[in-house]
Amino acid sequence: MQIWRRFLEAAAAGEGLASVTRILREETGQPCLIMDVAFRVLASSFPPGTEDLWEEDILPCEVWRGTEGEEFFAGTLSVQGKQVDFLTAAIGHQELWGYLVLLGTRDEGYREYLRAASRAALVELSRLRAHQEAERRFRNEFIQDILYNNLPSREAIITRAQLWGWDLSRPQALVVLEYREPPEAGFSAAMERLRQLVGRVVSRECPQAIMADRSEQLILLLPHPSGSPGEAKAWLRKFWERVTGEIGRCLPRRDLVAGVGRFYASPDQLYRAYQEAKLALHVGRFLYPGAGITFFDELGALRFFLNQGEQELADFYEDVLGPVEEYDRQHNTNLLPTLVEFIRSSADYALTAERLYIHVNTLRYRLRKVEELLGVNLRDINTLLNLYAALQAKVILERL
Repeated sequence: MQIWRRFLEAAAAGEGLASVTRILREETGQPCLIMDVAFRVLASSFPPGTEDLWEEDILPCEVWRGTEGEEFFAGTLSVQGKQVDFLTAAIGHQELWGYLVLLGTRDEGYREYLRAASRAALVELSRLRAHQEAERRFRNEFIQDILYNNLPSREAIITRAQLWGWDLSRPQALVVLEYREPPEAGFSAAMERLRQLVGRVVSRECPQAIMADRSEQLILLLPHPSGSPGEAKAWLRKFWERVTGEIGRCLPRRDLVAGVGRFYASPDQLYRAYQEAKLALHVGRFLYPGAGITFFDELGALRFFLNQGEQELADFYEDVLGPVEEYDRQHNTNLLPTLVEFIRSSADYALTAERLYIHVNTLRYRLRKVEELLGVNLRDINTLLNLYAALQAKVILERL
């Protein structure tokens, strides 16, 4: 067909995404857009007189949710108080690369046009991603050198950062974030979407921020806001709310967790902030599952364990909680998980029973058994502090 030939010739000539939207608009007479997996508009073309139909650089989630598992999706958007029909096609098959959107129509007859355009868009997006991947790889290598203290001095870090247009002479807050539950399938695509969504919030809320990724995590360096540490943490919490709000809006079945290291004035201390942020994330996931974001300087006594050897931590945990763990192993019981939830719930019997979906009398029976095994009184604050410290030691051991 002629339409396929036009798109393939444009793709072969490397004319870019703008040519794809232009040809699609010429063939259909409809406004059209291409967006990436984070719903950012990458290219658009509008017939004369329709330029104000869509002026944002972001498309709402409604235009893509129906495409999950489907090649096409038709729906209606509310634009400036008017209802506007749309037809969306996914770009890519095994891996999702983005979306093509025709505005002002739900005509199924345009499917072949969208199918041809999506093939050409896939070629252009693959070229664009190859460039972005190369840049990200070099950026990640530099950030990794900082985070593992591989550079000789503060001055070397600042000088190399200037080549990227970054000012690391300013204090930075370091944040490590990841999915609370990684996707079981399509992890690469899920990470790409997360990277682009977080990048969108970062570019809007903190344009000077630096983002890198390592394995299953994203790493953010955010210029330290002026003011007291308390004010800086309040700003970070608001920033985190915006990030999670964006993720919740666009990826409603995904949840994030994050850890934040201490604030350091010099970039040659960021390697310490990185280790602290990873530990805060790990501890927060285990001990404060509802927190979302955990600050290292709020971990309390756990910080005193960091300089202890692995054997000392293991011995401490075994002395304090080993009998309970061994009893669970021998009798197929769950006393230790019950105790963990009791401590998480600030020793509140009613709240613990509610969270465990058990009767409060069942909870009391289990906790009395813990007291018998350990020879302690769970109403004693010193006992609870010791048990909490042992659990924190276990968290560190699981990271070693």
